Amino acid sequence: DDVESRGLGDVYKRQEFNELDSTETSIDYSKCNDSEIEFLTDIQNNIKLIEESYEKTLLFNVIISEYIKFTNRLIDEIDLNNLKFKENSKISLKIFYKSYIQLLKMISPVVPTVAEESNEMLHLKFNENQLSENYDSILASEWPGHEAIKTDNVSYNVMINGKMRFVHKSSKQLIEDGEANCIKELMNTKGGKKWIGDKEIKKVIMKPKAIVIITSK
Repeated sequence: DDVESRGLGDVYKRQEFNELDSTETSIDYSKCNDSEIEFLTDIQNNIKLIEESYEKTLLFNVIISEYIKFTNRLIDEIDLNNLKFKENSKISLKIFYKSYIQLLKMISPVVPTVAEESNEMLHLKFNENQLSENYDSILASEWPGHEAIKTDNVSYNVMINGKMRFVHKSSKQLIEDGEANCIKELMNTKGGKKWIGDKEIKKVIMKPKAIVIITSK
């Protein structure tokens, strides 16, 4: 885990990371895509279990296990051969940066030197041996704490000709925007293209958590 944390720091030796503000960590969940919500939920679950282990159970094996899961979740978005983001990653730079900082804070009670060294690597100016202006010591920072992921997105069960075909995540506003907008959004999804395609849509019924569509055979 120590080596992987340092390795993640190498990924950040890029100019764009120096321009991020380490003190501005708020995220507008309503603007996050499904992949980002899933990513953030995984991270917050890790943080919650680590907190509970420190505060209640003192199960060190659980803490280490969650450290590894936390690190691996970040590494999932990295091309380790080239030390850069995977081209198909759907996680924003800001969300990844915040999560990496949270990991360093979480491991600091166990490996403080690794946490601080990784933080310094993260904030080295691009092609320079100086720390960027937004550098803030991990050891002097506040514990990240568990944060509930709040989103207005709803999971809609999409039924085609009486059979549940796929689940579409969208805003609560979707079924209020009218049938045409709803169908347009669905047709831009893999499920919509697969199960509706060029078929004639004869009827659409929109409910709070379900969209029923009758098409030609």
